[in-house]
Amino acid sequence: MKKLTTWVKSNWLIVVMCVLILVAPPAFYVGANAWNKKIQTSRQAEVKSDWDKLARAPVTYSAPTALPGEQAIEVRRVPHAQVTAYFKELRERRANQIAEVVALALERNEGERHVLVEELLPTPPERNDQVLRLAMQKRVVGTATEPSAIEVMLTDLNAGRPPDAEDLGTLLGEFRAGEFEKYEAEFGVAEMTKEKEKELNEALVKRRIGEYQRRASELTVYADPSVMPTNIPRAEEGLPDIVDCFLWQWDLWVVQDVLEGIERANMSATGERSSVPEAPVKRILRLETLRAPGVFKDGPQIRAVSGSGPLIATDPSTSVTGRVSHDTNQLYDVRPVTLSLIVSSERILEVLDAISTTNFMSVIDLDLSRVDPWDDLRQGYYYGDEHVVRLDLTIETIWLRRWLKDYMPPTVKSLMKVKDDA
Repeated sequence: MKKLTTWVKSNWLIVVMCVLILVAPPAFYVGANAWNKKIQTSRQAEVKSDWDKLARAPVTYSAPTALPGEQAIEVRRVPHAQVTAYFKELRERRANQIAEVVALALERNEGERHVLVEELLPTPPERNDQVLRLAMQKRVVGTATEPSAIEVMLTDLNAGRPPDAEDLGTLLGEFRAGEFEKYEAEFGVAEMTKEKEKELNEALVKRRIGEYQRRASELTVYADPSVMPTNIPRAEEGLPDIVDCFLWQWDLWVVQDVLEGIERANMSATGERSSVPEAPVKRILRLETLRAPGVFKDGPQIRAVSGSGPLIATDPSTSVTGRVSHDTNQLYDVRPVTLSLIVSSERILEVLDAISTTNFMSVIDLDLSRVDPWDDLRQGYYYGDEHVVRLDLTIETIWLRRWLKDYMPPTVKSLMKVKDDA
């Protein structure tokens, strides 16, 4: 024992180190555990405090608006499970409604459109590229055996010209000669008395007007290809490029909608076409489709764009509605139309309503002017008993890009800065 005591005294540092080795780990563990619990308790208290503050903080509940200018539905309040569920269901319902409206809008705007020449748009197969473009031109301008696309539309509308002046002159000449023959056979002389000749002239006038009335009763509206858009060619002019072909097709679709609006206006209450004397729209004087220079800029393959047809500005400040074709507008394109008609003065609202309810067309301007029906009658146009006026309209037509861009050639897409993923 004495030796152990002596050794401990001599080696006290070793003894202290051994004691520390044996005692320190448990002491450190106990101390660290107590420290961790203190930190954990402190952090839990901080988190709970922050969570309580967050739970009590107001949030904004909102639902998407469906129309421009519509009052947004917004509620700011402390989060609540039932409120959250309500707004979730509301947003989903709104989203579904908007999707349904978009689908209906696309269906209405596109309708049953078709390209005059299959496989041509947007890009024809390389093997028969030129053949298809030439075929498109022939369909647009017509041939000796096939009517033009415009002529087909006018035939479908039951539109036409007054009696041909030469044919009518021949008919009246034969009638007059027959009356002279009857007179000579009855009285033995070829020369009529002044009174009899006056009766014959009155009969000729009556016969002429009768032919005008007969023709008017056969037609729904007076119109012929000469009053249709100048953007659409009347004769072949060499090999058209693909941009020409697309623009012709687009012009024809615009004309199709306008003629549909006129047809709707001239429908009777029973859903049948009215003849000219009973129809509100008597005659189409001019129909022009306009192209915007802000859309089709200078560049390759733009001969038809820069050189055919009137152009319009694309500055929103110049538009009554603010709707314009512009590279910043990826939703739709605007194609204005100018339309001049002879209409019944008492039924102008019927005409405006029919046009405004056809596809996405809006009448944004109109002018009225007098018409001399007797002067028109001398040219063969018989309008019936109604008072008529000239109605000049500016119409805004809307074309949704969602479907239209599928027919756009790459050059057109580039010029219009169309984004496929928009």
